[in-house]
Amino acid sequence: VVIFYPAVLAVHEVYFYTPNLKRGCCQTRKCGANNKKCCGFDNERQVLDSELDEEDRKRPIDKWFEYRLFPWIQGRRKNLLAGTFVFFMIFFYLAVQLEPDPDVPQFFPDGNNYQEFGGVISNNFASENAYQLTTNIVWGIDGIDRDGTDPTIIDNIGQVVYSDKNVSFFDPEEQLYLAQFCDDLLCLFSPYSCRYSPSVYENLRISDPENYGGERINVVKCFMTEFREWILTDSTAQPNKTDIEEKLVEYNITGLTADVFDDCLFNGTFPIKGDHCFGLLFGVLWLNDDLPTSNPDYAAGVDNYNYWKDFIWVKERDDDDSSNGGTMLSNNLELKFFIVSALTDAEFTDDFNDGIAYYEDWQDFIIRWRDNEDGASSVDKNGAQFNDTPESLTSIMASGNGFPYYFIQRQILNEAYVGIALSLGLAFIILTLATQNWIMSLYSVFVIFSIVVCVMGFSTIMGWKLGVIEAVIYVMVVGMSVDYVVHLSEAYLASGKHFRQDRARRMLGIVGGSVLSGAVSTLIGIFWLFFATVVIFLKFGSFIFFLIAISLTFSLITFTAAMISFGPEGSSGNVVLCAKRCWRCIKREDELLTTDGGDQHVGHIEMR
Repeated sequence: VVIFYPAVLAVHEVYFYTPNLKRGCCQTRKCGANNKKCCGFDNERQVLDSELDEEDRKRPIDKWFEYRLFPWIQGRRKNLLAGTFVFFMIFFYLAVQLEPDPDVPQFFPDGNNYQEFGGVISNNFASENAYQLTTNIVWGIDGIDRDGTDPTIIDNIGQVVYSDKNVSFFDPEEQLYLAQFCDDLLCLFSPYSCRYSPSVYENLRISDPENYGGERINVVKCFMTEFREWILTDSTAQPNKTDIEEKLVEYNITGLTADVFDDCLFNGTFPIKGDHCFGLLFGVLWLNDDLPTSNPDYAAGVDNYNYWKDFIWVKERDDDDSSNGGTMLSNNLELKFFIVSALTDAEFTDDFNDGIAYYEDWQDFIIRWRDNEDGASSVDKNGAQFNDTPESLTSIMASGNGFPYYFIQRQILNEAYVGIALSLGLAFIILTLATQNWIMSLYSVFVIFSIVVCVMGFSTIMGWKLGVIEAVIYVMVVGMSVDYVVHLSEAYLASGKHFRQDRARRMLGIVGGSVLSGAVSTLIGIFWLFFATVVIFLKFGSFIFFLIAISLTFSLITFTAAMISFGPEGSSGNVVLCAKRCWRCIKREDELLTTDGGDQHVGHIEMR
C-alpha cells in the first residue's frame, strides 16, 4: 500500500493527465466515423495542450466525481455529517470498551488441530496448567547491570550483579531461617499459624498441595526443608567414624580425615552446627543420596544432586583464595545464589494490571521477611521463634516466568497509545508544512483520528482484545489512513478556486479517481488474507480491509461534506501569510517602543 498508491498517483499525474494518452485510452462508439474523433479530440489533427480548456482535460471519471458525486454530497451534506458523527460515537463507545488481551498471541485459530493439541496434552498428561506461573525466590542476586547493552539484541541482556554479602545457608541460623521461610509459604494449607495475616498469603496465590497429589514438594520446592526431613528421618544422616572414612574415600575427598568431624553431633537434630559438619551431611551424604521414593518425581538412579542442581548455583574459583569462605568442604567452589520456587494459581492469561499487582505483593512479602517485620504470629511450625534475617541472606528478590510478560504487555500498550498520539502530532506538523495551511491540517488529523477510533472499535465488534498484534497495527493505522485525506487536502488547496464549494468540487475532480482506484486495488489485494489460516495474517487482513474501506468513505464522502460546509476559503489558514502578519505586528510594536515620546506618537497614529 505504501509503495503502490504513490506510484499510481505519480503515473496518473505524469501520463494519464495528458491529452495525447487520454485520447488513446477512452475511445467509445461516440468517437465518430472511422474513429476519427476520440472523446472530443480529432485524431487527424495535432492538438496542443495549450489549446485545451479545463473541461477538455477532464476524464470521464473526473467528470463523474465533479458532476455526479459532488452534487449528491452537497445536497445531503448535513445528513452525511450527522450520520458520520453518530457512526463515530458508536465506534468511540466500542473503542472505550476495548480491554487488554492477557493471552499469549495465538498462531492458529480455535478449532485448528495444531491449536488444540497443546491444550489436550496439558489437560490429559500434565499436572500443571501450561500457563501457570511459578515464582522463584532468589537469594544472592542484587539485579542486572544493563549499562552498555543493546536492547535490540536479544542475547545482550547485561551482567548479573551478585550480592556482596557472601550469600550462604551453611550456618545454623541460616538453615533455620530458610526452613522457616519455606514452611511459612504453605501456612494457609497447614495446621500451624502464618507469620502474617492470611490476606498476605492469599495475594500470593500459592497453589493448594491437595490439588497436586497432596505433596507439598509439588508446590514449594525448597531443598532446605527436604534436607531437614532427611536429617530427622534417615539413619544415613547419623554416620559414625567408619562411615565417614568410607565416604571420604568413595568421593575422593583428600586432605580430610574422619577425625575432623569428631566434634560434630550427628544425632538427627536440625539445624546442623559447624560448617564442616553441615558440609559433610549436605554436600557429601545428602546430595549424593538417591532421591527418596516419597518424592513424586522419583526415578531410579536419580540422586538429590541431579534433582536440586538447578536450585543451587556455585562457581569454580580461578584460584585457591578462600577469603569468601568457599562452599562447605571445598574452597574451590563459591556459592553464587540459590532458589526456592512456589507454584501459584496465577497465569499468563491474567490481566496485566492484576499481574503487576501480584508481582508487587510478592515483593512486599519478601521485604517483610527481610526486614523482620512483626506479624500475627512470632513462632514457626515447631513453636520456635522466627529467626531474624542473617546478614548473608538480606539479598533477596522474587522473580517469575510470567512477571516480565505482564510488564511487556503494559509497555506495549502504553507505547501503542503514545505512538498514536505522536503519529497524529507529527502528521499535523508534516501536513502543515506540506500544505502550508493549518486549518486543512487540523481537519485532516481529525479525520485520521476518527479512523483510528473506528478501527479500535472494530476490534471490539470482532471480539478481539488489545494485544501485541493489535498494538502494532494501531500504530500503523495512522500512517496508512493519512494517504487519502492528505491528497484530497492538497487538491483542495491547489484547485485554483476561492470559494469552498468550488474548491471541494475541483478537489474530487483532481484526485477522486486516483484515490478510488488506489483503494479498490488495495481492497482486492487484501481480500485474499481473509482465507489465511494463521491468525496474525487473518487479523492483519481484516484490520487493513476495514481501514481502507473506512478511510475511503471518510475521505471521499465525509471530508468532502465537511469542506463544503466549513472548509477554508481564499487564504484562510495559510501559515505563510499568518507568519508574515505576525512578523509585521512584532516589527511595528518594536518601532513604537523605540520611538521617542512613545505615548504621543501612539496617539498621533490613532488620530490618523
